[in-house]
Amino acid sequence: MIPIKTESRYNAMVKLREGKISREIFSDKEIFQEELEKVFTRAWLFVGHESQIPNPGDYFTSRMGAESVILARDKKKKVHVFLNSCRHRGMKVCQYDHGNTQLFTCPYHSWSYTTEGKLFGVPQFKQLYEGCMEKEEWSLIEPPKMETYKGTVWASWDKDAPDLLTYLGDAKAHLDLALDCRDGREGGSEVLVGVHKWIIPCNWKFAAENFLGDTYHNVSHRSVDLIGIGPSAEAGVKGRRDNEMDKAKHVWANFPAGHVWHPHGPESTEAWRFFLVDADAPQEVKDFLRTYYMRYSGPAGMTEQDDMENWNYATAGSRGVIARRYPFNYTQSLGKVEKDAPVPGNVSLQVSEENPRQFYRRWRDYMDGADWDTLLGRKDTQPASFVE
Repeated sequence: MIPIKTESRYNAMVKLREGKISREIFSDKEIFQEELEKVFTRAWLFVGHESQIPNPGDYFTSRMGAESVILARDKKKKVHVFLNSCRHRGMKVCQYDHGNTQLFTCPYHSWSYTTEGKLFGVPQFKQLYEGCMEKEEWSLIEPPKMETYKGTVWASWDKDAPDLLTYLGDAKAHLDLALDCRDGREGGSEVLVGVHKWIIPCNWKFAAENFLGDTYHNVSHRSVDLIGIGPSAEAGVKGRRDNEMDKAKHVWANFPAGHVWHPHGPESTEAWRFFLVDADAPQEVKDFLRTYYMRYSGPAGMTEQDDMENWNYATAGSRGVIARRYPFNYTQSLGKVEKDAPVPGNVSLQVSEENPRQFYRRWRDYMDGADWDTLLGRKDTQPASFVE
């Protein structure tokens, strides 16, 4: 008997060779729950920046996938990431966004934990638990993988995940552009106090692909171009005053690991925006940048309102009974990937949807439970457009 090879559910939804992707992946609750199990328990996730916890006892509450975590610095100045959940009944042991503490204490039954995550205090321990429980076995839960890179803190729940730099691959060079000093010195960034947070009624993948290099949607930001609100733009003049593109070439690049965002729900995305600045920049520079970031990139800024409108309606357009019978079109510049690109990665020299195609290719691999060699692109022989 010849075995019959059946197509996986997600192969049927993500047709890269045809440039078709099912609308179902943007609204289905079961798919979202499977994403939490298969994507966000394995991928390396950004947790925060060391500059947010400069002193012993400092903490910042963050997220990994849909779960709350605590980024903390213990008394010995070691950085930790803890699941923000008491080992007794699961209540959050940290209720605040950031601060400084000696102990994390659950408000439900008052179990308390040190900044090293160790279970410290249990009410009526001698009468109720002695001989039944060893405190050492009930510390706060920490991800098996946690690394720092140029001040940023990352973690993964997968004990078999590759190290962070292997996971980032050639995408590291683009991360460096954000983390290095403006004069080229390595590292040296800090987070301006305060993180912008807002919830958008859309699927997280729409927001993710928008920032993968979608310059095709610039028409929806015409108001920004008209008033010249860019970092060095001038009213009435398109682009920047330094004309940086006159001697440059615009490229669209993607990388094998298909790096992901954090979700909030199948039709809800909580956006967090961290603003970086050189730590040794003059205070007046930091104050100016804080004002600029708020008016341009915040939830009430010039560009995000436009994006949110687009993602909201795109998500709504993914749930209809009739609408879900028809896939979305991802054929833009299909098959036009530069073979001898001037920069690393899969590169296109024209406006292209190769970046989201690569993103959904890797998303499909995570959902199919692929091994790390596949997830890192080591088994790739062709660009996403040509693989099915």
